[in-house]
Amino acid sequence: MVLWFWHKGYLQLVFVDKVAKIHASTAAAAAPVIMPRDVLLLTELEPTSMHEIIKLLSTLPAKSCSLDPIPTRLLKRISATICPILCHLCNRSLQRGIFPCQLKHALVTPRLKKPALDPDTASSYRPISNLSFISELVECLVTKRFTSHVNLHTLLPAQQSAYRPFHSTETAVLKRPQRSGSCSRQLLCLSASAVRSQCSIRYGGPPGLAVRAV
Repeated sequence: MVLWFWHKGYLQLVFVDKVAKIHASTAAAAAPVIMPRDVLLLTELEPTSMHEIIKLLSTLPAKSCSLDPIPTRLLKRISATICPILCHLCNRSLQRGIFPCQLKHALVTPRLKKPALDPDTASSYRPISNLSFISELVECLVTKRFTSHVNLHTLLPAQQSAYRPFHSTETAVLKRPQRSGSCSRQLLCLSASAVRSQCSIRYGGPPGLAVRAV
């Protein structure tokens, strides 16, 4: 069902206004203090190879975007043929440090945050951006090289658990200073909550347990 306020551009204005309010609320915040590190600067990105491109093509999901010239499923089927072209395009972007403007476009679709929310309220939605497949391919290559650099030189905060492999809610809880025995009980609550939530989704059972400090 297409909402009337989406036709009138109302949701676009809501999302833009939300970002503007975040900018305004943080405009007076002090600049973060970043201590200098004696490490090598990431001045260039390592070129990719056809082997890496083929591996990424096999692991990336086959979802398509209407901005793509051909469906992603077809692109994956002819990966051996088109791989040299994709490898050349990606290397041109990595070596020149330029991301083409055509690849910066995305189709934004509103999705309900939760099924129980009011579908007639704009704040019930979150914007979902659908990028072209080539954009996601270049993004994966850059992310892989950037992550390798920051991990090699230990540039991420030791307490950061978000957006890091082998880190989760459980590791964040373990890093917090707790009184004796509290961490174990918190982990049990987290595990029980995850199991109950999955049961609720699959079988329509009661909602998951609330996660709280014991």
